[in-house]
Amino acid sequence: MNTTVYITTYGYDITVECLDASINPNEYTSANVSIYNYGIFEGDIQVNFWIEDSIGTTYSSDSTIINISQDQTWYTVKSLLVPSYASSGTYYFMVRVNVSNYNNTNFCTFEVTVPTVPPPEVPPSAPPGAPPEEPEKLPTIELKYLTNHIVIPTVPKEYTIEIKNSGELDLHNLTLYIQGLEFDWYSIEPEILDLGVDEIVVFTINYTVPETAQIKTYSINFLIKTDELEKRVPVTLSVIEVKKRSDLEQKIEELEREIRSLEMKIEELRKEGISTDMLTRLLFNAKEKVYFANKELEMGNFEKASELVYEAEILIDLIKDMIIEITYEPIRAIPWTLLLLIFSIVFVILVVALKYYQEDSLRKINQLYQSLEKEKMSYYKGFITKNQFSRREKEINEKIEELEIKVIKKFGTEKHLKLYYEMEAAYKDRIISKNIYLKSKEKLISDVIKKRHKK
Repeated sequence: MNTTVYITTYGYDITVECLDASINPNEYTSANVSIYNYGIFEGDIQVNFWIEDSIGTTYSSDSTIINISQDQTWYTVKSLLVPSYASSGTYYFMVRVNVSNYNNTNFCTFEVTVPTVPPPEVPPSAPPGAPPEEPEKLPTIELKYLTNHIVIPTVPKEYTIEIKNSGELDLHNLTLYIQGLEFDWYSIEPEILDLGVDEIVVFTINYTVPETAQIKTYSINFLIKTDELEKRVPVTLSVIEVKKRSDLEQKIEELEREIRSLEMKIEELRKEGISTDMLTRLLFNAKEKVYFANKELEMGNFEKASELVYEAEILIDLIKDMIIEITYEPIRAIPWTLLLLIFSIVFVILVVALKYYQEDSLRKINQLYQSLEKEKMSYYKGFITKNQFSRREKEINEKIEELEIKVIKKFGTEKHLKLYYEMEAAYKDRIISKNIYLKSKEKLISDVIKKRHKK
């Protein structure tokens, strides 16, 4: 029996990062907030910000109306005041997206510490009951940009990034840089400017990647600097090759077959009562790109045809991943007795596998995954804070990635290694979800082990 999962028009991924580990009452606390639109809705949405304590009491709040295009990310540094009457303890910086009947929430944590030394008295010259000085105003920016840029060596390509001064201070000497890329691969306009409160500037990035550039996906950073603030934003740059006419014709035929197959699968899902609006929209976009790739090919424009084919491949892979997700039956739907049996079988298989494969790197990967699970349990039980868990999770995942690459290089093929890097890039660019990313990595490592076993 398939579990019905409904996909709505709305989809917003929220990331919140507290910038202050600990502050005093009557001070502002700030957080990096990014919201990625992975749905198909492109209208106005409401974003609410507030601070609450461990029992849900709200201390300060704010809201704004924004508009995020499909596949774009909105970013801001948000500051809220912790009032003077706040007591010591753990507090939550909350962010929620609201639109129609949809909402999504995320948060980060910080500590409030009431000073043991009493605050200085108001000078005698101040009138009785004089209000305390207002907290210092903080600079804030909002960004709109595409997270994946696609270029072809020697072919000029233009992208833009929109920056809004959403704070209460004018920003001076605003400059945009790109980290992780050769300086002669791009130019940026304008070079430097001042940005007043509520003003918006659009930077244009003109890529001209040399013919000698390696065909791969590069992880780069946008660095936004002013006299008042500095911010880094991760982006990927995919350098693709121009395909020959025969290769393009063959690839377009393959994509058309895949599209027809996906159309039938989506129709089956619709008949089962599953909402297919998003899948249909994505498939329509893929069909458009294949159609125009064919037109560009007819006109002899191999560069544009290659780019459109690459974009269609990404969309089709995304649709396949989404179909896997929505047809996947959660473990909680399985009777506990069957679940226990499955766990027992899996445990036996793991014991046999570990006994057969004694390579040090494989054993370490398993141990690291166990450590990660222990850290998760510690976080869920309240033994460690969210920030502590995030830091440890990052450290463990970096070690896992290093060992996984070592296993693939030792026992796998170049194809396995290429697939691994492609999955990493797709996950970082939010083309695939974390669940699909982890499942795909697990399957890839399994394939590598099977290959070695056959040898």
